[in-house]
This record gives sequence, structure tokens and C-alpha cells, in this order.
Amino acid sequence: TSMNYEFGTYSVAPALVIQDNGNVGIGSGSNTLVYPLEVYGGNGDAILFKDTTNSVTNWFGAFNGAAVIGALTNDDLALYAGGTERMRITSGGDVCIGTSTPSSNNNYGTGDLNVENDTFASAQIFSHSSTVGNYSFLGLGKSSGTGAIPTIVVAQETVGTIGYYGYDGSGYKRLASIDGVVDGTPGAGDMPGRLTFSTTADGASTPTERMRITSTGAVEIASGGTLYLKNSGGN
Repeated sequence: TSMNYEFGTYSVAPALVIQDNGNVGIGSGSNTLVYPLEVYGGNGDAILFKDTTNSVTNWFGAFNGAAVIGALTNDDLALYAGGTERMRITSGGDVCIGTSTPSSNNNYGTGDLNVENDTFASAQIFSHSSTVGNYSFLGLGKSSGTGAIPTIVVAQETVGTIGYYGYDGSGYKRLASIDGVVDGTPGAGDMPGRLTFSTTADGASTPTERMRITSTGAVEIASGGTLYLKNSGGN
């Protein structure tokens, strides 16, 4: 005969149900369980796992309409696949792929997103669509104010940089960069821009601007620079 076991207090919905098929339900949920373990509760209720040796508390639950997994204590969250750590979210909010200790550079330290590998590190963005105009996109942007209340950027403000770094034996130093800069006074429907190209000279540790493409399309070479024009034959 099939029989479920229910545990609870008098006149209160069962707090624990064990079905004859082995499925277990915790909380005042349905007695018809689909999964081996189902937990029911209200907003903010969760399953806690406590490591009393290292004082780490992890939880799985739901909060404000979202599924939540994470560390309640000031600890990192690590994700494993194939028996190896593949991604980590540090207690400071940095996302690390391929490393648990991201490298730091001399400009801004570690990144909000860090991808590292001891052989070949890469990031790919592919789109797949038969519709003309659907394509892959990488955007770098900035506003003044905050994300919730953005305000206009100002003239000569750098809104994005692609930086190239090399390790000099003691730290990562920038050897070249490409900057996107507001090239004039912006306004509604008006965002003039320029690209600046910088390289670091021998014996230096910070880049110097060498060339820029202005908002008018003019190409300017820094004083003392040399412009070489080559045809398809290399002359």
C-alpha cells in the first residue's frame, strides 16, 4: 500500500512530507512532489549551508522575485564544472573566469570582469541571424551622474579606453591605448567624438598620444612623429 509520511504540528500544514517514492517536501507546499527535494516558503526563505570551521554561510532561496544563490558572509562564490573551478565571484563583486586571483594593473587594479588563462585567453561575441543589420556589438560608454539618473558628459571627457598591458617584472604597465573622447560640446542629438592612439616610449611606463582622428575626420600626427604612406606593394 502506498503511504506518505507527514510531520508537523496539530492543525498546521505538514512541515515535512516524505512520499512513498522517496521525494521529500519541506514547508507547506503541495503533497504531490515532482522532484527528489522541494522546499516551500515565503520571500527571503532559503536553505542555509554553514561551514563552522571556516565561518562561511551559503544560501539558496528566493528573494524579491529572483532566485538567489550566494554567500551571506564576506566570502567568494565559486562555480565548478568537471571537478575544476571555472568561475568565481569575489566578495567585492569582481567576476573571474579562469582565475580566483585576478591580475592587477597599474591604472585601475583588477577588473569588474576578469578572463585569464595560462595558455590563451579569449572572449568571443558571435551573432547568428539571416537579417541584415543584426550583428555582433561591443559597446563602451559613460554618463555623468549615476546609472539610475544619468546626466550629460562634457567636452574632452574620455568615455572608453582599450588598453594594452605588459608585465615589467613587478607589475602590469600600459604599453598602448586607444581612447574614445568627446571632441567638443555635446547636446541632445549631438555627440562629437574623436579617437586618440597612444604608445609608451622606450624607458617610460605610461603612453603618450601619437595620433588622433577628430570629429571632422582630420587625422593628426603628434609633433615629432613620422607618417609613412605605403602602397599595396609595400613602397
